[in-house]
Amino acid sequence: MQYLRQNADRLVVRYMLDKDPDLIIQLNLKEWFWSKEGKAMGWAILKAYKDGYKFEDPDEDIWKYIDRRVSDDVLERLADWINIDLPDRASMQQVILYFKFMGMFHEMYYYREGFSDKEIAAIQAIAELVKRGEVTQKVINIVHKLYERHVGEKFYNKKMKQQLTKEKIEENKNNLLKK
Repeated sequence: MQYLRQNADRLVVRYMLDKDPDLIIQLNLKEWFWSKEGKAMGWAILKAYKDGYKFEDPDEDIWKYIDRRVSDDVLERLADWINIDLPDRASMQQVILYFKFMGMFHEMYYYREGFSDKEIAAIQAIAELVKRGEVTQKVINIVHKLYERHVGEKFYNKKMKQQLTKEKIEENKNNLLKK
């Protein structure tokens, strides 16, 4: 699993190119991609997706969507960077979940100025769990709630914002029905 986590950027980009280009509208490209190559390919995929590109043979035509301002050293490494084999479907779903979780977590850390002391303590505790590799669904839910509360309004991706809001409404509805 360590290999999958270390290569999450690459795997997510490859997955979008090969299997699910719709995934691009669920990601915050401004914050979640850590590598220059990931950001360049993410923006290229988003441009191609918005342009109606069909993604049948992505290795050939996706290159025309890469921003011309991307540095030459990044362009030279891109072909090797995206040349990675995808794991099985279940493992890939775990990689995507991990990628989203870590993206939200790092973005929250960046925007932590408006957090209460209790929330900052929770983020520090979560950071320790992440270091040990002990992330549970409860931890993921906490990150989602904190992200929605503090960073969600700054999130440029409206579809994911709507999805998170829908999930929150559904959760509140289920909680009310249980009472």
